[in-house]
Amino acid sequence: METKERKNKKGISLIVLVITIIVIVILAVAVILTLSNNNPIENATNAVNANDKAVLEETINLAKTNLYAQNNGELPEDTIDKIRSELNNQGFTDEKLRDYFLTYKDEFLEKARILGQDVEVNQDIGIGTDGEVVNLDLWKYSSNNTDKSIILGSGSGSWGEPAYDNNNIVDGRIKGTVPQYIYINEYNDFFTTTTMNYTFESCENLVYAPKIPTTVKGSLYGVFNRCHNLKYASNIPYGVTSMSMTFYHCESLLKAPEIPSPVTDMGITFSSCSSLTGELVINANPTSFDYCLSGVATNPGTKLYLSGTSTMLNEILATKSSNSNIEIKQ
Repeated sequence: METKERKNKKGISLIVLVITIIVIVILAVAVILTLSNNNPIENATNAVNANDKAVLEETINLAKTNLYAQNNGELPEDTIDKIRSELNNQGFTDEKLRDYFLTYKDEFLEKARILGQDVEVNQDIGIGTDGEVVNLDLWKYSSNNTDKSIILGSGSGSWGEPAYDNNNIVDGRIKGTVPQYIYINEYNDFFTTTTMNYTFESCENLVYAPKIPTTVKGSLYGVFNRCHNLKYASNIPYGVTSMSMTFYHCESLLKAPEIPSPVTDMGITFSSCSSLTGELVINANPTSFDYCLSGVATNPGTKLYLSGTSTMLNEILATKSSNSNIEIKQ
């Protein structure tokens, strides 16, 4: 009798143990499922990202508001650089700015449509130097997915294929600004404009040169080649190396931009700029400068002075024409 009672107790204990194990397994599975669906680490990361996005958007909007106030209700041509600078001060990298663009790409695409871009055919998005959307149907460009770069224009030698059509220039200016970043729909990413070749070549209607993106670090080959009515140049970004033919046959150009030190090629840069006057500051020591000042400052009343940190001013001066009114500033 006692043995039977012991057996019953053992049986009950075994059943209880099995039930306990089953309950523990069920609870463990529930906990695992809860964690997988509501991962605290992932949630914390998402919270940080959301906070970053909020701060990023607030910083950009505040920067734009301040720029509007400082410029009589308009965004200056270098807005995007000012925004980048402010973001860097807040600890954000250019990568974060790219993320911001990607977040709002649908809104940007709608703005492009309003500007006249056929977004059914072209779903790329341009962001100009002023931080505003650009109608990319007005531009010709090529992209390189390896280094995420954009080239505006193409060609070699004396003639090229411009990136912008002369017929789209109104009152001496292009419509909008030069695209500094372009979202390439094929790669779902924003690329950076680094090179401009023959971008405005033979744009007879251009009087005011638009701001060149500071992201351009290589070539400005023939950018304003044969822009016969161009009067006002824009600044040359630091990092540009080639200025060959940049202002070739710009007979109406009144004042030259400062030449930054990284420039190595100044061949034919200002050739035939007969109206050039004032001061040309050259901080570069180019290895090529053939015909740089040929036909420069030849119009009546013009006088051009060379200055700057270049140690080759005399050599560059020697490229002038016999009737050029140019000398080195004393």
